[in-house]
Amino acid sequence: MIRVESSPGHGTSFDILLPLVEREENEQVAEVHPSQGKAGDILLVDDEESVAEMLATMIKRLGYQASPFNDPQEALKSFMDEPERYSLAILDEIMPEMTGSELGLVIKEKRNGLPVIICSGYSEETENRPEHIDLWLTKPVPLKDIKDTLSRFLGDPPDQARQ
Repeated sequence: MIRVESSPGHGTSFDILLPLVEREENEQVAEVHPSQGKAGDILLVDDEESVAEMLATMIKRLGYQASPFNDPQEALKSFMDEPERYSLAILDEIMPEMTGSELGLVIKEKRNGLPVIICSGYSEETENRPEHIDLWLTKPVPLKDIKDTLSRFLGDPPDQARQ
């Protein structure tokens, strides 16, 4: 995640947050193939491309599949074309043309049982969470919280050691 703060006359600061990866020198990262997860694809929508890609990378490293989108209309089209492809939706709340809550409502109308999670940088919105939203996470979301959330809704991914 990249956080930018700017104030006239005071300058601009950039905070770049990267996930922590601990690895032994000879350890290799297991490559995850799309067919390995118990669950189908995770529909991931964030209008900030870098955020969507970073979250998709984290999700894939946890052993799940993710399809990132930066445009909620494109994501909706993909979902409507193949609603059974997706097992979960993670949506940014504040996006142009359509909020994550609005997109989540359309998703729930098509597939009521599909879990819809909102990720937002605005924590005050969690108090007025619409009923069709299963969980509201506040950005930045730590990797442990993403892992716990996916495990809660989708179950654990298959054991990577048995590939």
